[in-house]
Amino acid sequence: MKLLDQEEETAGEEEPGLCAALCGGVQDDGKREELKDRVRKNKMKVAGGCCTLLLLITLIVVLSQLCYSSIRDDLNKKNGILSPHLRRKVIKPRPNFEETVFSQNLTYHDEPTIEWSYCETDAYWNEEGAAIISSSAEMEILEATWQMHSMCLEVVDTVVRDPKLLRLFRVPTDLWPAVRESWSSGQRDFLGRFDWSYDGKNPPKMLEYNGDTPSLLMESSRISLLWKKDYDKRAQYLQSNYLEAAIR
Repeated sequence: MKLLDQEEETAGEEEPGLCAALCGGVQDDGKREELKDRVRKNKMKVAGGCCTLLLLITLIVVLSQLCYSSIRDDLNKKNGILSPHLRRKVIKPRPNFEETVFSQNLTYHDEPTIEWSYCETDAYWNEEGAAIISSSAEMEILEATWQMHSMCLEVVDTVVRDPKLLRLFRVPTDLWPAVRESWSSGQRDFLGRFDWSYDGKNPPKMLEYNGDTPSLLMESSRISLLWKKDYDKRAQYLQSNYLEAAIR
C-alpha cells in the first residue's frame, strides 16, 4: 500500500509539468485560459470553413443539375431547322412505348445512356424527337460511313499482325489464332452501325463503331421500322434504314 501511495504521489507531482508542456510552458491560470480560448476559436473557424466548403460543393452540384436539365429540356423542345439539311422534329412518345419495345425484345430500353448531370440521364430508347434529313445529307452520311468502314478495316489488318496492338485492344491471347484465321481467309463482316455527331453543316464525326454487334438487329432494324410505322401512319417520310432489306 505504501508503494502504491508513493506512485500516486509521484504521478500527482508530474501533472503540473505535463500541463506546462502541453500549454507551452504557461503557468499562469489566466494565460492558460486565454490559450484554451484561442484553441476553441481556431477549432470553430476550421469547422466553419468545412461547412462553408460543403455548402459550396452542394451549390455547385445543384447549379450543374439545373444547367444540364435546362440544356436537355431546350434540346427536347427544339423543333425547327438546324441547317438546310437537318431538322429536329419534336414528337409525342407512343402510349406505353416502354412495354411495346420490351415485348419486341429490346429488354434494355431503360438503361441510362446520355448523362446530362450527376443525377439525371436519358434512357437508351427515347421517343421524344426525330431527325429529318435531306437526300444530300443522307448521301453525305452514307459516303462517310463507307469511308470510315474502309479505314477501320485497314486498322484491323494492321492490328492482327502486331501482338502489341492486339494486347492494346485487349484481344484475349487464346483468340488470336481464330481472329487471324478469320481475317486471312477473308470472312465477310455481317453488319455494323456508326454513331455520328452531325449538325447538317459540317462533315459527320465518328463517335463509335458498333461492328457485328448482335443488338443492332433489333434496335437499328426491326424496332426502328416498327416505330416509324406507328408514328408515320400516312407514310409521309422515308426511313434511312438499309439493314432490314440487307438481311432478307
